[in-house]
Amino acid sequence: DSRYNWDINKISLAQQFGLEKLRFEGNWKDNFKHHKNIVHDGGWTAMSIHLYSNSWVKDVHFVNWNATISIGNSHAMTVNQYIDSGNRGHSSLNITASSSILITDSHETGRKGQFHSFGVSLKSSGIVYHRVTWPQDTSFDAHGTFPHATLFDSAEGGFSGSSGGGGGSVGSHPNHMENLIFWNFKDLGGNDGINQDWWRSGKSKYGRWYLPKIIGWHGARANFDNSQLSLNESYGQKVEPESLYEAQLRLRLGK
Repeated sequence: DSRYNWDINKISLAQQFGLEKLRFEGNWKDNFKHHKNIVHDGGWTAMSIHLYSNSWVKDVHFVNWNATISIGNSHAMTVNQYIDSGNRGHSSLNITASSSILITDSHETGRKGQFHSFGVSLKSSGIVYHRVTWPQDTSFDAHGTFPHATLFDSAEGGFSGSSGGGGGSVGSHPNHMENLIFWNFKDLGGNDGINQDWWRSGKSKYGRWYLPKIIGWHGARANFDNSQLSLNESYGQKVEPESLYEAQLRLRLGK
């Protein structure tokens, strides 16, 4: 897609932008229906942060929005203590066309959560969702157009079987390319025994994930076809270290 084939020498990213200790209250109160109209899908959108680097969002709470934050075309950012609550809408925090973004200690706390929870799309890479949570009635999201190298680290939330996390049009699939990693993910789903089809071999036209890596998946126990995975270790039981990101950070700092 020519929209994303930039000359890096012609791009100037703004620096040192921060949001801290803020609460944004919207007025999204309808019963959400996916793709019903433009109002349902994004009429109450809080903000987009685009073309930034070395920036941050910390201790920011969004209440009653049908889309909260989109971080796009950005690099080297941290989101810490993000909270999304209130009435269900379309999407929670999502990362598009960006790299090296850390989302940590962040949570969806609404009863059902957004229709699409924390997610990645549009060639994003090096995205880490660390110690994040979302409700049982939603799922992480990957909207396609070749995101790769995403880590869900010590995260927990719902996971809805063969449709779990499978957003985006068929033309934008696969939902995720190589190195989608779940490290000590706790599945809060209500049913054991759901069959997860990672490569759309069943009837659904949605949901293709290229050889995810699963280490220490526990909680509710979906059935996986290991031929669709590049790694499946310690299924049903957590592993050590508890957090891969924290272990790598300690190693980098020499601690």
